[in-house]
Amino acid sequence: MTFNYALEKKKFDAAWESLRKFYTESGMEPEAIEAMHEYDWDAFKAARIEALHTQELKLPPDMDDESEAPESPLMKKFGKQLTTEYDTFGGHSRYWWFDELTTPCLTVGIPYLTDADKELLTMYVVDGLTTREIAKRIGITHVAVSQKLGKLFNYFK
Repeated sequence: MTFNYALEKKKFDAAWESLRKFYTESGMEPEAIEAMHEYDWDAFKAARIEALHTQELKLPPDMDDESEAPESPLMKKFGKQLTTEYDTFGGHSRYWWFDELTTPCLTVGIPYLTDADKELLTMYVVDGLTTREIAKRIGITHVAVSQKLGKLFNYFK
């Protein structure tokens, strides 16, 4: 963030000259006008201080493209610490939640599930999809999805 003090001060003074004239013509007390000016002046100074002490982090348009170096000195120095990769499954497979099950009646049957069964259960339990949404994704009717889920749920009873 850049702040051209001379230009901004000139704008501030010009705006306040017109405001002072308007307030005086409106019959406002000089002490009240001065109090408003002081308040705005403090806000102006605060904005200047923020501009002086705030450094923008300019990121390259494509973070995967290492050829374009960031312009910000902060990004050059701390870029590695300030960036991260998002891992959807936390470094494990999509079916991680099967490993988290501890109830014996559930854990016994898990090794016998097919990949299609695991995916169906994951879409329903983890992704929170409805039977209609699952049916649309895998290309079957929602009744067939309901029947398959029913069979799987009965398998674990």
